[in-house]
This record gives sequence, structure tokens and C-alpha cells, in this order.
Amino acid sequence: MADYYNFGIEIELISKPHTVRCPLVRVEYYERLAASLRKRNLLAQADTSTDNYHGSLGDPDHPQIPLEAVSPILSTRGKREGEIDTFWPAHKKVFHVPEQSIDCGSHVHVSPSGIKWSLAQLKNIAVGTVYFEALIHAMLPATRRHNSYCRKNSTSSSRLGSYISGGQQGWRNFMAAATGTNRETLIALMQSDRKVLWNFTHIVDDGIGTIEFRGGRGLRGERRSKWWIAFAVSYLNLLCTLKLHSNQGELNLSADELYKQIKQSARGLDMSSSLPASYQILHDSRETGVNSLPTCPSAVHHSDHTGPPPAYSSVYRDRISRRLRADANEMSQVFRRDVVAGVDPSIRMMIISLTLRSLQMLLGVVVGIIYSIHRPLPAACTFAQVLVGFSVITASTCALSSGRRRRFRSLWDLLKSRKWKLVALGWELVLALFWIAVGGRFAILYENQNNLMGHTAYLDLVNTCLWVLTAGIGTLRWLVGRKAEGGNTFAV
Repeated sequence: MADYYNFGIEIELISKPHTVRCPLVRVEYYERLAASLRKRNLLAQADTSTDNYHGSLGDPDHPQIPLEAVSPILSTRGKREGEIDTFWPAHKKVFHVPEQSIDCGSHVHVSPSGIKWSLAQLKNIAVGTVYFEALIHAMLPATRRHNSYCRKNSTSSSRLGSYISGGQQGWRNFMAAATGTNRETLIALMQSDRKVLWNFTHIVDDGIGTIEFRGGRGLRGERRSKWWIAFAVSYLNLLCTLKLHSNQGELNLSADELYKQIKQSARGLDMSSSLPASYQILHDSRETGVNSLPTCPSAVHHSDHTGPPPAYSSVYRDRISRRLRADANEMSQVFRRDVVAGVDPSIRMMIISLTLRSLQMLLGVVVGIIYSIHRPLPAACTFAQVLVGFSVITASTCALSSGRRRRFRSLWDLLKSRKWKLVALGWELVLALFWIAVGGRFAILYENQNNLMGHTAYLDLVNTCLWVLTAGIGTLRWLVGRKAEGGNTFAV
């Protein structure tokens, strides 16, 4: 067991850029992401050697862009969360939220701090990963359990598979083979290629010295990024402490018990806050039957069945109850994080947007009704009614947009290209100018009059202020977005 661990994460993404240029040159967007990271004081470099990604992500439909982000070397002792928290906002400046693709995954590399894995540690980890393989496999997201890029080690290695299928005698043969080997033969025993759940190919003397966990889900934000990092590091730390090759008494664990052990291991590394309450939340699934997996060596690798019991039994009801409690716990955590603690600024901005747009619609409708009944100046009242109609349509569109996407957006954010964003911004500025004209005209006409039309003039002035405010915010957002997203001013 090491005092602390070094780790790094590789994140596979398929994302659509905010600004789609023709032709779509992928390396340009890789460099934009790197520049966005550098603006946040992170050292970043884009791989501009080729415009084609030759990996598991394939060639997604236009204008989706595949990419793999590789973190620097981080440590369980250092301020690791800052790097992860910084990456995702930088990504969102260049790309939309990543697609939910079954082709995307995440890989975590782990090594002891300052040294390489000792042979004794590697043997412990090899035995543990094989023994708990079915339980760990059940904790993976459904999209990763049968992915060809993270197969079970016992499936990849025919020799290992023959040991596992040999019952108790095969298990004893595997223990003998694992404990009496060197690094190179251990790799040959555990896998036939690198596309396995636990990749040992880097542990050779001239390698980078890491064990790679390839079972993480496709990531779309910082919270689950921390989950899978903490899971991989804490599990390897646990296997080093259990010493499974010499202690058989600690092997009889269920999936829940194993996850509790992982949580306890994470607590010793100060990573417990980065793991969810249960593995059901971790793998984002509500499948049943996982907890019924056997724990004896002869059967643990032959029990991939995770279906519900044949009858609606008390055991089945207990599983439903556990899932409901897990759902309630996750919802409570999200509520405390996003609403009570106020960490998520998108909720506050959505409330501001809905408030401003609702006031614009409400005051516009009231003014329009008044001018349809009282028409002291028919031409001016008609102009005001037409302006009210366009204003209500614009405000309602912006309100629906901000509510649908849970963030403060205005009309131009629904459009794709920068040219049309500028057109939409110009439209809102025109509405603001027209409201200034209407408000000023009726304010002069009914100045100091204590009647309905005098009060209506004040409503015109309030509506004018609201439209000037939203137009000003829109102008500021467009200028900031132009500087952050790219174009001629983007750092190369």
C-alpha cells in the first residue's frame, strides 16, 4: 500500500462545436480547446499531427468532432479536483455538452507515488481483479460491460480463462501461476492485448509504470469524472491491502460489501467525497439481481445473469426499496449542491432570464390592451400595438429557450452561425430602440397626468428599461462569446 498515488485520466468525447466552420477542420477545434485550457492557467497542447481520429470513436456524423482529452499527472495528495473542475468549463466554451455515445469511455491510469508497482503489489492486484471480476463487471455501466475495448481479463486471456473454468483446482493453479511470475509473464497471463478492463501492459521496466482501468463510462461533466477516478484508485489501493493471494478469509464479499470496502479505501485516500453512496448510482443503472452474485471462486466468473427473480418476492421488493432509497439520496445530493449551496450558476441565470422575459410579456400585454381601448393618437397607438406583438413573441421565445436548456439564453442562442447570432442581437437592439421611442413619446405627451394614460406612460418606461437591460446583456454576452469561442482573435 502506497502513501499516496499518482493518476491520470483519458476522456473520450464526441462533441459538436458552438461555431461550425466550413470546411470543418478538426485540428482547429483541438487547438481551440487547448487555448481555452491555457486561458485558465492549465498547460495544454493540441495534437495537430493529423485531422483524422483513428480510435474507438470512429467517424461521427457532421458536425460532431471526436477527441480524446488526456489529463496531466495528478496526485491523491495534491489539489486534484481543480484540474477536473477546470477542464469541463473550458470544454463548454468551445463545444456543446458531449453526446451520450456508447462508443465513448474513460480510462484511468494509476501508479504508486514516486515509485513503480512492486511485484508483490502487482500479484495482489492480479489475483484481486480476477477474483472480484464479476462483481466489478456488474458495477460498470451497461454500455461498458460488453464493449470490445474493455473486455474482461478472463475473456481476453485464453490461459486465464482455462484456469477460471477449471473450478477450485483451476483457481489453485491460477494462484500458483500468479504468485510465481515476473512482470512480463504476469502481463501474458492477464491479457492478450490492451483492450481489457485492467490493462497491465505499462508495468514493464521500461514502461510508464501504470495500471490502466478502461471501464469508465463516457463522461460529460466533472462530477462523474471524479467518481470514476476515485473508484479506480480506491479499488487498486484496496487490493494492495487485502493481500488476496495469501488471505482467503477476506474474499467472501457481496457486491454491496465490496463497494463499502472501496468506499473505506477511498476514505483513507481522502477521496470518499468523490464516490456516490452506492454502486447503483455509480453505474447509472437500476438493473436488478446484481446483489445475488455468488462469492465463491468456482462460480463468481460464470454468473453474468442479472435478471429479476422469477416471482415478485420479498427479495425483489427489497431490491426495489434499495433503488428507491438510492434515487432519493442522489436527488437530495443534487438539490443540496445545485440549489441550497448554489454551486450551479445556470439555475440562478435561468431564474433571472425567466423573470425578465415574463415581465416583458406581462407589461407588453397590459400596454397593448390599454392602447386598443384608449387611442388618443391612433397612429402612435397602432405602432405601439405592433411593437407589443413583436416584443411578446420575442420574449416568449427567449423564455422558452432559457427554461428548456436550464441556462440564461436569448433569441440568438437558438441560431447556429455567428452571422445569424449578430442578426438576432440586432433585432433585440431594434426592439429596445423602438421602446425608447414609444416610452419617450407617451411620457412627453402625458407628463404629470394622474390618469390611466399617465400611468400607462410609466409602464412604457419600465418596459423600455427592461428591453434596454436585456439588449445590453445580450451585447455583452455576444462580445464575451466572440472572444472566448474563437474567430480572428483566438490565440493560436
